[in-house]
Amino acid sequence: MNISVISFLSFCLLTFLLSILRFSNFSRFESVIFFLILWVSGFAVWVTKGFSIFTLSFIGIIVVLVNNRSKIRIYSLGLFQIYFPIVFFVLFYFIYYVFSNFSLSYPHEDYLIYERIGYYNYLYEVENTRTFYNVISKIQPKMELYHFFEIWAATLLTQINGLKFLENFILVLCPVMIWITWLGFLELFPEKRVFMIIGILFSILIFINPYDIVIEFFEFPLPISGLGGILFHLKYLFVLPILLFVLIQLKKSNTNYLIFSVISFLYLLVFPVLLASLILYDFYKKRLSWRTFFIPIFLGLFFIALSLILNRDPIFPKTDIMHFNNFFLVSKVFIMGLFFPSVLFLIILKLVKANDFQKSLVLFFTFTSFIGSFLWVLYSDNIDANQLYRNSISSFFPLTLFVLIEKFFDHVFFNILDLALCSILLFFFIL
Repeated sequence: MNISVISFLSFCLLTFLLSILRFSNFSRFESVIFFLILWVSGFAVWVTKGFSIFTLSFIGIIVVLVNNRSKIRIYSLGLFQIYFPIVFFVLFYFIYYVFSNFSLSYPHEDYLIYERIGYYNYLYEVENTRTFYNVISKIQPKMELYHFFEIWAATLLTQINGLKFLENFILVLCPVMIWITWLGFLELFPEKRVFMIIGILFSILIFINPYDIVIEFFEFPLPISGLGGILFHLKYLFVLPILLFVLIQLKKSNTNYLIFSVISFLYLLVFPVLLASLILYDFYKKRLSWRTFFIPIFLGLFFIALSLILNRDPIFPKTDIMHFNNFFLVSKVFIMGLFFPSVLFLIILKLVKANDFQKSLVLFFTFTSFIGSFLWVLYSDNIDANQLYRNSISSFFPLTLFVLIEKFFDHVFFNILDLALCSILLFFFIL
């Protein structure tokens, strides 16, 4: 069968199963994420015989469900709920194809590394990044901390439908994550129309920061490129649902740290920055008592201890507070990483007459930028230290921007988007 047909059928089956199965006492958005993490965690635990970080996510979800007295329910779906996810497959397929110069090639060589990691991990029943070194040496660690979720998910799909790793990653998993992100927006903005939310979502996905264009064109040696353009950094699709969950919690003025920790397994490397930012935010808002403070502090210390135990060669082995004496480094990171984005959002807040939620969002973004910038400088000896900032902010920047200007879509983008989506759907079903 054709790759497009198999990937389309795989997408439809996966979204159908995730739609009909629900956990009671949880929203549709949370239920879908829980089932997806359970599915991937179960596979990882089975392959590695329990030597997987996803043993924690599996246990964590069970604890959350038992604590909330949740039960699995099967929901009947209408035709709209069955067929509507196809919109995301078609739109992603079309937009990614156009933005990739009319090809379905991988966006970066890193994705070939992910494919290699997935292949060797499945073959040698481990969960590490050592790939073929697992073959030549038996002393490689069985477990490491890394963003393994999408790697295990694509590997599992490969075992089911026979497509290659990157075909499943790009053509099945990425549209599924866009659909899940849309569900998150539906929960965040329940008053908005379905197509309106699609407009906001795809604006976030295709947004390219003008700063990035200037940096790339003039080849300036300045930091922090890639703030936007999520379709060119597909791994950030797995960060968006985590951020949306946090935003929903901000809007409800209630942070559930245990559920946040479980959902963070979608892209575990953003957990320390977002956890520290949530703690700062809740302290500032005086929502974190000494009694509730135990859970986030325990989670943070547990993550640090786990990284030290699992990674014999830590991902970020060197910290040096003396890096803050480097004026050039500190100024370029904090000015470009914290000052400019925060000032931009403060200006927008004034222009749009922001509500309380939007003000809280900018405050949380500022805390996240500060934590990311601080850790970047602290670990600057490591070539990948900038990812402590970029892994969170590259998705958070366009998300914050378009949430702040969401009213624009009510007045300007509405009729254009309806017409465009209807035209694309009509064309697809005619084919």
